[in-house]
Amino acid sequence: AWQLLQQAVMLPFSYTHIPAPSLLTLLLAMIAVWLILAPFLCSMRILGLWLLLPLFFKATERPNTGEFWYELLDVGQGLSAIIRTNNHTLVYDAGAHRQGGFDSGEQILLPLLRQYQVTHLDRLIISHGDNDHAGGALALLRTYPELELFTAAEEKFQPFQPVACLSGQQWEWDGVKFDMLHPSSTSGSGNNSSCVLRIENQAGSLLLPGDIESNVERRLLMLRPEALRADILVAPHHGSRTSSISAFVEAVKPDWVLFAVGYRNRYGFPKPEVLSRYRQVGAMPLNTADTGQISFQFNRDGIKGPFYYRKNNRKFWHHSTQDIVIHK
Repeated sequence: AWQLLQQAVMLPFSYTHIPAPSLLTLLLAMIAVWLILAPFLCSMRILGLWLLLPLFFKATERPNTGEFWYELLDVGQGLSAIIRTNNHTLVYDAGAHRQGGFDSGEQILLPLLRQYQVTHLDRLIISHGDNDHAGGALALLRTYPELELFTAAEEKFQPFQPVACLSGQQWEWDGVKFDMLHPSSTSGSGNNSSCVLRIENQAGSLLLPGDIESNVERRLLMLRPEALRADILVAPHHGSRTSSISAFVEAVKPDWVLFAVGYRNRYGFPKPEVLSRYRQVGAMPLNTADTGQISFQFNRDGIKGPFYYRKNNRKFWHHSTQDIVIHK
């Protein structure tokens, strides 16, 4: 019987995902159950059934035309982010697939994409081939076979017909501009081959540099200095000493710098001297190990955020994230 159940869950449409209901939806559902079960209210059972419908049909908010929403996910020591425009969805990196079976793609990204009712994933960018950025990609590629895969690790993903990231690649979705700044050739490998993506609309700009190190930072300063300025920066290489040289930090001069790191990670990221450089240019540092998922909305009336998952979804028995003090 158990083997039969295991085979059954592998069948198409063997389960459905119901988006997390709001408090109002749960309240209506409780009233609905009471109306359906109450023996003295038989005539109200049809109303009860109607009140259950919001549990199964929930409209997900999306950005308006010209806007984009950015979410840096909490995948431990690794990186993954979701960018949504009005009609398109992009995932930048997919976190790790770790020993013991934990898969960031399967257990973090896919549930969140289903929560957002993303039935068509337009593009997946895997900045480079390191496990902490690429390990969760397979789950997305299997679930969304129609997606376009852009990567600097073409050999790793040959069965999926990847497109090589190259500087000069540009596209526009719903009034939002995307610009690939690096790499300039397909001959590199490792951290310094990372796909560097800049996203911009009327509200501001976001820079995603992957794990580039000082050599590439200097190259970008020579070739595309005007493109480096950004309101929000995801720190290169998680805040390692190998990256975030002073000239690069000054050129970007972000209002916010985001560190995608694991709690008490063995590398000691972000490094204190790196934090100091960003603070010197007035950037506010945020750390996924402290706040969990970090979100910003680049809306018509400006950049809204940051929004913290742990704070907005805090259970009453958890300590408040208001206890976390981030000094500018």
